[in-house]
Amino acid sequence: ETLRTIKRSDNADYRYFLRRADIYGTASPEGSIAINNRLSKLRAESLSKQVAEYLSIPDSIIVRHFVGRDWRRLRVLASLDSRVPSQQAVVNLLDIIAAEAESGKPHKGDPLHRLQSIAHGKAYSYLARHHFSKLRAARLCITYNRVGKLPVQSTSSTVVPVNSRTMMV
Repeated sequence: ETLRTIKRSDNADYRYFLRRADIYGTASPEGSIAINNRLSKLRAESLSKQVAEYLSIPDSIIVRHFVGRDWRRLRVLASLDSRVPSQQAVVNLLDIIAAEAESGKPHKGDPLHRLQSIAHGKAYSYLARHHFSKLRAARLCITYNRVGKLPVQSTSSTVVPVNSRTMMV
């Protein structure tokens, strides 16, 4: 959808230069770390194949990220959903769990058990029902430059404005 927006006729006078394409493979928190890492890698590789098949993006600018359990995105989803039981406690815990996961240091206790302990498991059950499926995904993030409208005819060199943008697809 986002790539179609770039190609729209009202953008026809602009040129777009792809700078980077980040592909993220992610997983929900249930299941083992090893299985979730494998699933996130498979999801990213599957999207990479689709990108290669349908878009002409040089492999040299594609960066693949195998996230595994996507604690950061779960934290965002929980923070935006006021119906999450004990929402602030969940968000605070997810901040801690995400920081632990990103640091590479061992967790201070099983993250799932810690999450399940909030509101007698109601928060975990709610997240599993409403948000875990959103974490089982692959996403493409495109970073590009949009060069401003070019003159129709020009005999001298012209400086055109360049906007750098990043968008999730």
